[in-house]
Amino acid sequence: MPDESANRRRFFRFLAREGLAAVDELRGIPQADLGDLPKLPGRQLAQLIPAVLEEVEILPGEEAVRARRPKDVAPVELFRIDPATIRLFNSFDGTRTLGDCAAELAASTGWPPERSFAAARSLFLHLARLRVCVPQNAPPPGGCGEEIEVEEEPESK
Repeated sequence: MPDESANRRRFFRFLAREGLAAVDELRGIPQADLGDLPKLPGRQLAQLIPAVLEEVEILPGEEAVRARRPKDVAPVELFRIDPATIRLFNSFDGTRTLGDCAAELAASTGWPPERSFAAARSLFLHLARLRVCVPQNAPPPGGCGEEIEVEEEPESK
């Protein structure tokens, strides 16, 4: 039988979060759910500023980079060691947009901009799903577009 007091606490936490989000919306501060990030069109996703959460401990290893989140018993693997991925991960410092991170990756690797943006998008969405990295800013106005798969290449201009 489920613990009713745990369910009740979970409900009230959810209610409090939703209430605070509603107040922020009324104050003109846009709110977004991390689950909506994959639905953003590439042009809006490129404007987000990715940042690794301060409370997450990053654990570089010989073959993979792992992270220990506050409530984790064991570290979770983030990605396999690869120079381009490390460069991209290090650019998620809360000071640059995802588009800027992708442009820096393209300049350093010689990759086409589309490939660099696809890599940046994929890594950011993967880290956001793991609750390791979040946008420092809200998604730009315009809301979410049609769902875009993480593995897809962004549209070429």
